[in-house]
Amino acid sequence: MGVASLYYFRNEIKKSPIFKLKKIIITDVSHYSFKDLIERVSVEKDISVFNIDLQEIEKNLLDLLWIKKVRVTRVLPNKISVSLEEQKIKGVLLLDILYFYNNDYSIFLKAYPSEVKNYVIYSGLSMNNYENNFLSFKEKLIKMEEINKLYHKSKLNKECLLSEINLTDFRGYEILINCDSNNKYIRIILGFNDFLKELNRAKIIMNKSKEKKENLELIIFNELKSYNSVIVRVESDEEESIDG
Repeated sequence: MGVASLYYFRNEIKKSPIFKLKKIIITDVSHYSFKDLIERVSVEKDISVFNIDLQEIEKNLLDLLWIKKVRVTRVLPNKISVSLEEQKIKGVLLLDILYFYNNDYSIFLKAYPSEVKNYVIYSGLSMNNYENNFLSFKEKLIKMEEINKLYHKSKLNKECLLSEINLTDFRGYEILINCDSNNKYIRIILGFNDFLKELNRAKIIMNKSKEKKENLELIIFNELKSYNSVIVRVESDEEESIDG
C-alpha cells in the first residue's frame, strides 16, 4: 500500500504546473537557426517536461545532415536542454559527385563547386569502394591527405596552388596545380612513392621550362626504367624525356 501511494503521489507531482515546459535551450550549433531546430524538436505547448520523449527529439535532430551527435536532458523544473555536436569538414571527395567528409572519413553532405574553392579535392576513388571496402577506401584517402601535407612542405607550395589529388588506375597518384592567374593547370604524375622528392624535382623542371618560355602541361615521374628520368609535355603536345 505504501509503494502504491508513493507511486501515485509521484505521478501527481509530475502533473504540477511547475513542470510545464517553459524553455528549450539549444547549444553548440552554427549551421541551423534556432527556429529550424525548434521545429524539429516539435513538442506540444504546455506539456510537462516529464512527458517529453527525449529519444524522439534526438532522432529528429540526427536526421539533419550537419548534426553528428545529440544529447537531450531535462532541466527541472521546466526546461529542456539540447546539446549538439555538428559535423566537422575534414575534406572534399569527388565520387559520383562532390561530397564533404568528416573526421571519421564518412561522407555526410553533398558539396557544390562554389563551396569547395578553398579545399583540395580528392578523386579517383569510387562509391562502390566506399560502401563495400571502407578500410581500403580510407587507407587510400589518408595517403592522398599525406600527399597534401607533403605538398605544403615542398618548394612548389610557394608559387602554385594545389587543386586536386587523384588516384589513377595504373600510374599511382597525381596532382593538379595552378601556377598563374589565368587558371592554367599543370598535371604532375607522382607515382606511388618518394612524393616530396618528386614535388621538389617538379619545381626544378618548371623553372627550366619557364626559362625556355615553354607552357608546361604535364610532368610524369616513374614512367621509365631509368629511375632518374622524367617525361614532360608542353602546350605544343610535344613530349620529351629529361634525365636527372
